[in-house]
Amino acid sequence: ADGEILIFEAQDLTPEIEDSIFFAAPGGARKCAQIIVRGAAAAGAEIAWSFRRRAGAKVPPGGKVC
Repeated sequence: ADGEILIFEAQDLTPEIEDSIFFAAPGGARKCAQIIVRGAAAAGAEIAWSFRRRAGAKVPPGGKVC
């Protein structure tokens, strides 16, 4: 919300961005994007993932980073 850039990482997996629809918005359904990680998972499997701030980096007003 304040323009900070967050970096998503998933250990040993390559994240992808896909178009999606957010249904719980007060104004009704709207377009959005979601992070996808794909891979085979056995019962009890764990996925190590994180968001971290990119120090000093900001998205310019009206800008988009993917």
